[in-house]
Amino acid sequence: MSAAPCWHCISWGGWAWGGPHSFCRDPRCPKVQASPATGCCSFERAPGVDDEAGPPPYPPPAELNP
Repeated sequence: MSAAPCWHCISWGGWAWGGPHSFCRDPRCPKVQASPATGCCSFERAPGVDDEAGPPPYPPPAELNP
């Protein structure tokens, strides 16, 4: 596991089905990360990422079912 959350990784794919899980675009990892707050062993920090205390907001329901 990584000490950094998924939303600071270059492979962050956004929230899965509105959260709390997330999608991962890294081909070495499962496509859905169950614990995005703890990241994974393949974490690679995204350039210029913010180090805000919390995660990005979940998408509004309209974005879940376009």
